[in-house]
Amino acid sequence: MALHPREHNILKGLKAEKILDIGSGLGYTAEELERLFPKCYGVEPQLNSLLTDQAKTSYQIAKNFFVVAGRGDGLPFLNNTFSGAFSHWSIHHYTYPTTVLTEVYRVVEPGGWLYIADGIDVTESEITPQQANHLLFHRIAVSAELELRKNHFPLCSPSQMEHIVKTAGFVIEGTTIISEENPVDAEYEQEYRNGYIDRISNLAMAMKNMGNSKLLDKLNRLKKSIEQYGIRMAPFVIIVARKK
Repeated sequence: MALHPREHNILKGLKAEKILDIGSGLGYTAEELERLFPKCYGVEPQLNSLLTDQAKTSYQIAKNFFVVAGRGDGLPFLNNTFSGAFSHWSIHHYTYPTTVLTEVYRVVEPGGWLYIADGIDVTESEITPQQANHLLFHRIAVSAELELRKNHFPLCSPSQMEHIVKTAGFVIEGTTIISEENPVDAEYEQEYRNGYIDRISNLAMAMKNMGNSKLLDKLNRLKKSIEQYGIRMAPFVIIVARKK
């Protein structure tokens, strides 16, 4: 999903000549990042993601964004290569997040920064139906993808995220929780809706083949809810830290 306007405000205050996007995925934020920083590199462990039409389009539009296939726990870069590192809604896919961020610490130069944003689990009464659909997707997808032996784990709390960042060696400079809907999401409503419905349909087919009727029912109900209400980015935490 697109960066929240409040994220833009934070990122504009972080200076860097060359940044690393960890878990760059389908490249949804690639064009936004290249507008903010002179040179951007992305690393994505899922080669199949990089071969999709969406990824090809995203990375072609972002002219100054270079992406490679690689794992976060073994980054293919030399020490002190980057002046900043960016992680957007990807840490919940790391089996060993501290190991990944320790690698990030290695490739960031002294004085360089880490910007990490990821979802947090909240009660559904605190958020809009569209945000609730995004949160429910994560809860249900975690269960389904773990059944498929894929890396997808429950969302952390802000304090857990802070602990991971500090354990990796970074010094935290600020923590921000964003709970309001991203107004930009409305522009991409149909794209988001179609993308998540496709992912849910694929998971539903897999659960049907495995005979997991409980998860199949949850996925089908979520699909209907997204078709009815749409989907928006759920509340998330941003942590800005620095390598001293």
